[in-house]
Amino acid sequence: MRDLRKKAKMMSVNQLACYHIIMECKNILSHNASKQVKEKMVREKLNDGCTLRSQTRGDLKILMKPKNSCLGFSHFAARLWNMLPEDVRNKSKPAKFKPVLKQWIITTIPN
Repeated sequence: MRDLRKKAKMMSVNQLACYHIIMECKNILSHNASKQVKEKMVREKLNDGCTLRSQTRGDLKILMKPKNSCLGFSHFAARLWNMLPEDVRNKSKPAKFKPVLKQWIITTIPN
C-alpha cells in the first residue's frame, strides 16, 4: 500500500487526519473560527514586555492532557502546528498554504 500511495501521491489516513487538524488550526488562528479554542492555544504576552522565542516563531501552547487516554483537538493541533516550519506557517493564502502543507506532511509524517 505504501508504494501504491507514493506512486499516486496519496496520503495515508494518518496523514489525512494531520492535514485536516492543521487546516482547522490555521482557520482558527487566521479567521477566529473558534475563539474559545484560540484562547486556549495562543500564548499570553508577558507583563514585562519581553517576547519569548516561541512567541516570535508563532508556537502554540500545548495543553497538558487530562488523562492518558484522552487527547483532544487542542493538544494535537498545537503539537502539529509547532512542528511546521515557519515558511509553511507564514503562507497567508490558502492556495499557497495547502500544497506546501501537503508536501510537508508527505515527507515528514510517517504513513
